[in-house]
Amino acid sequence: MEYKNNTINAVNDNCIEFNNKRVRVIDNREYTYKFNKASISAQGGANGLVEFISRCIADDFGLVWVEAIIGHMEKVAKEALEG
Repeated sequence: MEYKNNTINAVNDNCIEFNNKRVRVIDNREYTYKFNKASISAQGGANGLVEFISRCIADDFGLVWVEAIIGHMEKVAKEALEG
């Protein structure tokens, strides 16, 4: 999927490809999504997070959540490259 010049795709159950960089996603039934230091926790893992983002974009609702998720993925991907 594409959103504001960003590509977001689930690679497998625990990994999202964000702008050709991988971000770890942990399946966690407690949160729709939660930011961790070096990953994201989400219901349904990577596939659940991508589905949540897709629904927000399609419904034009909760885009502030999408922006926050993208911001965290940018931060995690940058820190992974620097680390």
